[in-house]
Amino acid sequence: MKEVVRQLIQRCDSSDPFQIVDCLGIHTLFCDIGTIRGFYTKKRREQFIVISTRIELFRQRVVCAHELGHAILHPDLCTPFYTEHTWLSNDKFEYQANLFATELILSSFSPEELEGFGVEQIAILTGLPVRYLLDIIR
Repeated sequence: MKEVVRQLIQRCDSSDPFQIVDCLGIHTLFCDIGTIRGFYTKKRREQFIVISTRIELFRQRVVCAHELGHAILHPDLCTPFYTEHTWLSNDKFEYQANLFATELILSSFSPEELEGFGVEQIAILTGLPVRYLLDIIR
């Protein structure tokens, strides 16, 4: 995962998920989608990331990184359709997208910026869940 993220950052010359999405030509829509924070979909070869306007900008960045993970790792998987219309679990895909988002968000910080911080403090600083930080740090 680290190498996928590194290559993407190099290609787009940025670790900001919104700039990467723009670099890749993925359409980003912000709208009120109820309690859903965001989702990724693909229609007629066009990729879309939809992000909830109900969450603060700080969280929108993490959601964008997560959905970008789906776009990179699972480009032909429409997660809302998959969840709604199959009996299969999408836990594996969600886990991979979360790891991708964690790697991407962490890459925007230098090791010096995070030096001396515990996992809980890094979680608060980045908006990332402790669970995925622990998986990356190990």
